[in-house]
Order: sequence, then C-alpha cells, then structure tokens
Amino acid sequence: MVVDGVSEDHINIILDGKARLQEMYPDEIDDLKSESGDWSHGFNSGFLAAFRYVITAMAQYEFPDEESDDPEATFTMGGLKEAEDEFPMLDT
Repeated sequence: MVVDGVSEDHINIILDGKARLQEMYPDEIDDLKSESGDWSHGFNSGFLAAFRYVITAMAQYEFPDEESDDPEATFTMGGLKEAEDEFPMLDT
C-alpha cells in the first residue's frame, strides 16, 4: 500500500516512532493537548532554534582579530561547529 508516494513501511515506521514518543512523554503530550498547553510557543521555539542552526552552519565569516598583536590574525564566526555548539539558541 502506498499513500501519496509514501510506502506502507515508511508509514509504519512513522507511526511506531509516534507511539514511542507518546509512551516516553505522556504528561507533556497531555499538556500540549489540554487547553492550558502552549503548542504555538513550542513550535515557534523549535522553528527558531532550527533556523538559527541552519543559518549559522551555512555562513562562516572571518574577521580581523583586533585583540591580537599580529596584524594578520583573524577569528572565524559561524560554521557547522559553532552551530552545533550553540544549538538550541533561543535568546532574542
């Protein structure tokens, strides 16, 4: 069986993962489903963290190191290592 180009095997893997998460985090899921749950805040925070990760990983910049005695010294900002170190960065 294939649904919209997704095989039955993939659908079963997704449903199994969903069931495992529901078993691991029942209180959190119940809270999100309740009227007091803040699904929007969680979604927005996750999106912000993921977006910052991608932007930081993709962009790497080199700047002159003004604190160094060496006029040729530079430092680098961005790149995959910094993205991994900073994730999830939610400060605004």
